[in-house]
Amino acid sequence: MSVPSPTGAVLISLAILLLLFGLLIWHSHLLHAKKCQKAAVKFFSDEPTVRRILSGTGLDDDNINMRPPLKSRAIPNARLIDTFGIDNAFTTSAEKHKTKFKTQTTLLLNRQKGDFGWDRLRDEARKLVQDDLNEHTVPLVPLVQTVTLRLTFAVLFNVDPQTITHEKASFIGHEINRLWLASKASGSAPKWAKQRKFHDTLLSILPNHNPLDRTQNPLNLILPAYETLWRVILRCFIEVVYLCTDTDSCIWRKELQCFFDNPTTYEPDELSALVIAKEALRLYPPTRRVYRNFLISPSPTTPRKGELIAADIEAYHRDPSIWGSEPKTFRPSRWSTVNMPNDRLLAFGAKPFLCPAYNDFGVKMIALLTAALAEGVGKDWALEGKKGVLPEPGQGPMEGGRTAYEDCILRKRKSCC
Repeated sequence: MSVPSPTGAVLISLAILLLLFGLLIWHSHLLHAKKCQKAAVKFFSDEPTVRRILSGTGLDDDNINMRPPLKSRAIPNARLIDTFGIDNAFTTSAEKHKTKFKTQTTLLLNRQKGDFGWDRLRDEARKLVQDDLNEHTVPLVPLVQTVTLRLTFAVLFNVDPQTITHEKASFIGHEINRLWLASKASGSAPKWAKQRKFHDTLLSILPNHNPLDRTQNPLNLILPAYETLWRVILRCFIEVVYLCTDTDSCIWRKELQCFFDNPTTYEPDELSALVIAKEALRLYPPTRRVYRNFLISPSPTTPRKGELIAADIEAYHRDPSIWGSEPKTFRPSRWSTVNMPNDRLLAFGAKPFLCPAYNDFGVKMIALLTAALAEGVGKDWALEGKKGVLPEPGQGPMEGGRTAYEDCILRKRKSCC
């Protein structure tokens, strides 16, 4: 076996150093490109432009999107395919697949059919909350996540939520959050094929749904439903029980309890449980910014180019010219004074991409689970968080980030007796 000469060894070492240096430069270019791409996003919050962006048609009559609207929605969501192994209406460019998925989901969300009607969902929510409030201190975010997830499994897959342990539901909620955040961070996104514990947990609940088959993966249905609900429920609960005046809290909790007692036959009035849920959706939309990738040609002589465009739903929902005074304050009574508020709420998107939950299900589920939590804590539990985490009552909105309130806990108050 020949031994490289000293000169040869030096050359090999130099070659290796050059290769490593080249890889470092290439990686830095990738990071820079990602930062530039993020900085290049154009945000819009005025109502006409927001609606045009949501529909995928363009920005205005002079800036028309030349890409098919479905493709414009699929491109920004492509990261979810690798991260969660899904293939649903949010990631597909095929019109037939989108229509089939929406039809299937709409049927599943019809609570007049199946084993889990509104009255049974109420009973299950009550049991889950009571069972989880079993210690003197209870982390709030996992409580909301696990109750929401177990009822999501019930609605979408007819699974008895009592058979899903708190630990399993907490793990799934934590992993969805972790993977979602990682998919948006700089660097390579996590790969769904490597999330073996997540696969095993899903299979233990739904053994006939292969999470590694994109057509069977239960996250196709779970992600949009769960993500629409849990963060809104969390903030609605905190606003109603802990961040308002005693008078408002009493009124709102009474209305939520009326709905909770009779969710099937409930008749909403001007300040109803459903209006409370809609106000939470307005102030804290589940998707704060909706992205589209447009191919816009400003003029016949200008080359077309792809641009990442964002409809800032959160900013639009806080526009005082639409929503009245103090638009950053949680105030359900504004719904009686705003012009056509139901038509102007865009928390569920807009045609042709309206979420199947917009018609009835989403608002009712938010009201139902907020009511279950409010009933469960009664007057016996205090909310605690790090100083400055929670706003003072009436001092502006809560943070919208998905990790904002992970340190908050519910602490059982000591009895006076």
